[in-house]
Amino acid sequence: MGVPGGLHAPVRLPQAVDAGDLTAACLARDTAVYPMNWFQSAPAATTDTLVLGYGNLTEPAIAEGVSRLGAALLAITR
Repeated sequence: MGVPGGLHAPVRLPQAVDAGDLTAACLARDTAVYPMNWFQSAPAATTDTLVLGYGNLTEPAIAEGVSRLGAALLAITR
């Protein structure tokens, strides 16, 4: 999703995933993500949107984080 600036970016996934499984899979890869459903008053168990923080990260660190997110998504959707 387009973002002109800031420290966080919303990212839409191709399909909804279990938010708990995804956060656990990311943490196992030393990476943190914030499912958008965490910001709802009555969150659903699944989400198709994440909030990614990128403040104080280098471009190589961002690329590594995205790679780890991809690996986590593959692990929980197989």
